[in-house]
Parts: sequence; C-alpha cells; structure tokens
Amino acid sequence: MRHSRVRPFLYEYVRGELSQEQSREIAGHLLSCDRCANEVEQIRTIVTATATHLRTASDHRSADYWQNFTDGVEERIEAGGHERDAPLIRILDAIGLFLRFRGPAIAIAGGSLALILLGFFALRQFRVESVLPEDGARTEVESETGGATRSDEGQPQAIAMDARMGDYFRKSKVLLVGISNLKTADDTPFDLSAERRVSRQLVTQARYLKNQPLDMRSARLIGDLEKVLIELANIKEEGGTPNVDLIRSGIQRQNLLFKIRMAEALCDSTRFIQARETF
Repeated sequence: MRHSRVRPFLYEYVRGELSQEQSREIAGHLLSCDRCANEVEQIRTIVTATATHLRTASDHRSADYWQNFTDGVEERIEAGGHERDAPLIRILDAIGLFLRFRGPAIAIAGGSLALILLGFFALRQFRVESVLPEDGARTEVESETGGATRSDEGQPQAIAMDARMGDYFRKSKVLLVGISNLKTADDTPFDLSAERRVSRQLVTQARYLKNQPLDMRSARLIGDLEKVLIELANIKEEGGTPNVDLIRSGIQRQNLLFKIRMAEALCDSTRFIQARETF
C-alpha cells in the first residue's frame, strides 16, 4: 500500500478495528516503512496509557454487540416519542447533514442559524415561569421548601461537571481551528510543540470525562476527538505539510468543529437553566 493510504488508518490498526485484509496490507507496509512502524508504536503507547484502569465488564462484549444495542435503544426512543428533545435533535442532525457537503461559507451561516434555533427552543422548552402563590397556598408551599432544597443539593455538582466538559470542548475547538487555519503554502516544517503539549493534556482530560455519566452524543464526540488528538500528540515537533493535511482531513471528514459548537451550546444552555433554578 502507498504511504499516504496507510497513515490515516494507523489508529484503527492499533485498536484492531480494521478488517483482516486491511490489517495484512498495513502489516506488510510496516515491514518496509520504518517511519510508519515508529508511528504505530507511538500510537500504541498513547492508546495503552489512555486505556489504563478503564476496562469494564462491557469491554468483554464485541463492537457489533454494542452497535446493535445502541441502534436498538435509539429506535425504541424514537418509536416511543418520550424523549423531550427529540425534535431538537432531529433538527440538529438535519442541519449537520446538509452542511457536511457544502462550502465553508454555507457551513458558517448554517452554524449560526442552528445556534439561534437552539437558544430559542431551549429557552422555550425549559422556561420556568415564576408564579406567586395566593395567601391560602403560601403555607403549603413554605412547608415543601425544605424538600425542594434537599433535592437541589446535587445541582452545583452537575453545573461543575458541565463546566468542565464545556472547557474541554472549548480548548479542543481552539486547537482544531488553529490546525485548520495553519498556512501550508510550502513544505517548510512547522513548530508544533505547543500543539502536541495541549493535545496530550486534552487526552488526559478525556480520560476523566469518560469515567463520568455522559449522554450518548457527548461520549461519541469525545471518542471522535480522541482519535485526532492522539494523532496530533504523536506528530513530529517540526511537522511538514503532509502531516498537517492528514489531520486536517480527519477534522473535515468527521465535521468535528460543527459538532463541538453544538455540544458547547447544549452545555451553556444546561448550565444557564440549572443556575437559574438554583438561585
């Protein structure tokens, strides 16, 4: 196989996620390419480090089992119609599919429109109207205040968790935007030591978030970001244009910047609602 065709699949090769035929072809290429072989060892080291102490009973199941399980859960949720945010999620999915194959200008305009729609629906759906009880009902309301206070004790922890996840998404977005906007007019090497350091910090932060109760979409996005961050963490400190272009193609192919903006907006809306209910 050609060198340019092998590099994008080295992460999946280390994780054992490729078919037997693809694995054999890549293994044959590694025998004759010291550069790719060294990169595979670096990726294997990072993957092993991030997977330490994270193996659970669910790891004994195959990937096909969990994929079928996830699809079945989503089908039951859609069929039952009990998920409150199903219309909003369908709108975001439709916008993401539409923008994926359009130019940057349309993507920016669509992202802005999606954020406006998101804020409108979130405020409308979760709006809590303050109603002053009548004199006859004040005693009953005041007697229930103690129970309501106890039920709200977990809200500060939830707000702190959302803030930490929002910080992770924000730093990842800044890093990916910087890589996407890096000028590659010639083959002059770039100093990527700062980007490598930030990528490793974000990989460590992702390990913490994976141990927290996450919704399905956030967990999937963190997994997609992990692949790109590991690739960037292993790039040479003086990376050339081909290395940067490979990472760029992964960012664009998975539409990561748009997904991060949507996740940030959801985190901000959740923190606003929880803070307002707390105070």
